This record gives sequence, structure tokens and C-alpha cells, in this order.
Amino acid sequence: MDIDQVWDSADDEERRVLVEELVEWIKVFPDHLEVKVNGAPVLNVLYGEVGFKVPEIVGVGGLDVNPHSRLPEFN
Repeated sequence: MDIDQVWDSADDEERRVLVEELVEWIKVFPDHLEVKVNGAPVLNVLYGEVGFKVPEIVGVGGLDVNPHSRLPEFN
């Protein structure tokens, strides 16, 4: 199957169905996307690779802003 021909021939609704059937999930991070395509390993995609604006700042003054990066303290 020529996926380029299928994509070019599809209207917006058909393209949405194609994407929904092929893509399992997409995770958005400050500097990249993680895309899980059904039946394939996770793809790390830089914003610039898909035509998005590349972020200039990825952190906040060097602070760790990821709430999952450390465990809560219990006293």
C-alpha cells in the first residue's frame, strides 16, 4: 500500500481515522514528543523535526519542575 497516495487521497475526517488507528499515544515534553505507534517502539521526536517551533527555554531557572522526579518527604 502506498501510504503517501492514501494520505493524499484522504479528506480531513479520513486522515483523522488513519491517525487514530495507527497512533497509540503521544506524550508531550518541553523539548520533544514521544509517539507510540501501534506495533512499533516509542519514537522520540524533536519539535523541529515535525515543523514545530523549537523551544528556547526548557527549564525554569535551573529548577527541577518535574513532579515525578523526586519522592515526597514523610516525617
